[in-house]
Amino acid sequence: MDVFIPGTSKIVIRVLKHFDRDAWWVYMFTDFVKSLHRNGASVSTINWYKGKFTIWLEWLLRNGYENWDEINSDICLEFLEWLEETPNPRNGKPRTPRTILGYHKALTVGFNYGVERKFFKTNPMTKIPVPKVPEEVPSVYKMEWVDEMVKYISSSRSENKLRNISIIYVLLSSGIRRSELCNAKMENLDLERQELLVKDAKSKRFRKVGFNDIAKTYLSAYLEQEKAFDSEYVWTTPDGQKLKGYTVWLFLRNAADRAGVPRVPKAVHAFRSTMAVNWKHGPFTLKDAGGWKSLAMPEYYSRHGRQQLAANLQKNSN
Repeated sequence: MDVFIPGTSKIVIRVLKHFDRDAWWVYMFTDFVKSLHRNGASVSTINWYKGKFTIWLEWLLRNGYENWDEINSDICLEFLEWLEETPNPRNGKPRTPRTILGYHKALTVGFNYGVERKFFKTNPMTKIPVPKVPEEVPSVYKMEWVDEMVKYISSSRSENKLRNISIIYVLLSSGIRRSELCNAKMENLDLERQELLVKDAKSKRFRKVGFNDIAKTYLSAYLEQEKAFDSEYVWTTPDGQKLKGYTVWLFLRNAADRAGVPRVPKAVHAFRSTMAVNWKHGPFTLKDAGGWKSLAMPEYYSRHGRQQLAANLQKNSN
């Protein structure tokens, strides 16, 4: 049987070739992946499923499970337990509960497809409880964490302290994205009105955002005292080059580490969620300020501050 699937890694092909005797494994795998293509799944989603199924098929092969009628809930559970007990070969570290949950999901979806396509009568994963995942790390910054980060930057020897602090407060009060911040130009900055015209990273249209008094104070100080070159961009490197997104992410991560506060995933993007949670009514609506089509996105990304967000929206709508 031809085992070719566009974009399939060599390891997947190698594993599948061992199942030539029981070609239904090969056919089911290829058919499932092709269905993802047909349904418009992203490349990353397709590769995610491929990766999970490759590990699953390799494990079946090593343990001698090559016949379709052998696969039951006990075997699926044995596989999940093996994942928990065996370190990830890539880094030698134990697999996280969220990783195990990912395999549970992949197998459940795959077997559901197998039932639909008549490969199986029932889904053996339905009898296996969904793994519990501990509470995630925060998705928003607490204001005291921001204070500690600013305190550390202020006391550091960095030549960019005013720039970095101004970035923190502009992110916190405006909710602009990392690319929007790096692309912000002086011609679009109105310090007196505390407004910045940014090109929306998604719609490619311009929108106006506001920033608060403390952001204005530090931004003014940065432009007067630190920005040594006449660049068209608001925030630059010490030699006047356009600031890169990685630089912003790196100084935020280092500031959090040195200040002894939790790392928040997607360090820059999390300021958008934090802005939404702490939003106060002003000249712009929350949707306009963040460039959101609906409030579903800030509600999702600020899940650890969702109640506070709801309370603020209710308060400021009156």
